[in-house]
Amino acid sequence: MLSNPTTPTLVAATEQARLDALRELRAARDLMGRWTDFVRRQAHARVGSDDFDDVLADPAYWAAIELYGEVNDAIAGFALHGDRLPGGDQ
Repeated sequence: MLSNPTTPTLVAATEQARLDALRELRAARDLMGRWTDFVRRQAHARVGSDDFDDVLADPAYWAAIELYGEVNDAIAGFALHGDRLPGGDQ
């Protein structure tokens, strides 16, 4: 006989896998933050200014910020809705 796919053990394992994924995604986001900061320092050297707006106007730095934001938004969405995705516990 097949077991019920919503058994407490399966639900707990699914939730643990989701939490593990979220932890790894957040760790990757932290590494990406370090990369973005590296790009910022390069932009600072390129523009030769201490003015934040000048550095922010650097195309490479702006692209890095946008990419970081997209990744951060995806992680936040997974954190908020991951338990409602197929294979989730709700």
